[in-house]
Amino acid sequence: MDINTEEKDQHTVLKVRDNGLGISEKDIHLIFQKFERASAVKRNSRNGASGFGLGLNFVDQVVKAHEGRIYVTSMEEEFTEFSIYLSLTERNEQTENC
Repeated sequence: MDINTEEKDQHTVLKVRDNGLGISEKDIHLIFQKFERASAVKRNSRNGASGFGLGLNFVDQVVKAHEGRIYVTSMEEEFTEFSIYLSLTERNEQTENC
């Protein structure tokens, strides 16, 4: 797993990338839904998927609460990368007002 950050166009960008199973194009739009585990169960045939399917939904809600954006890039059998964009503008304005 790789985790990187950078500043880009008035945003902090947090990228998390794994070299796991990947997510199919048909399932990628489902992954932020609460309790979504169907695609993970299909991909992990040995022990089924663990967890309740709340992790990515929670991440999505936190990012939106901070007026950010999250993007997913994935190739099955190769990798999945989540890119989270959080605005630097609000933080800079608050620092200047202190």
